[in-house]
Amino acid sequence: MEINTEKQELELHIAEAERSIAELKAQLRELEETDQRQAIDNLETYLATMENRWDTLKGFWPIVHNELREMFVKMKGDKTE
Repeated sequence: MEINTEKQELELHIAEAERSIAELKAQLRELEETDQRQAIDNLETYLATMENRWDTLKGFWPIVHNELREMFVKMKGDKTE
């Protein structure tokens, strides 16, 4: 009878260990999902920032283009004089 009791105790410990492992795996999955959601949120923020910067650059480029054109036209005119 002692062997059966010892066997049952070991089976009980194994079952408890398996439950603990399952709980730890579930916690790990939750942490990984939270990290993934945070990474997605950060990516969305980054993309919004980059879009804003791109819009600013698109608005700024024509100004730079015109000023450079005027500068080169003026430099070309100064050389011919």
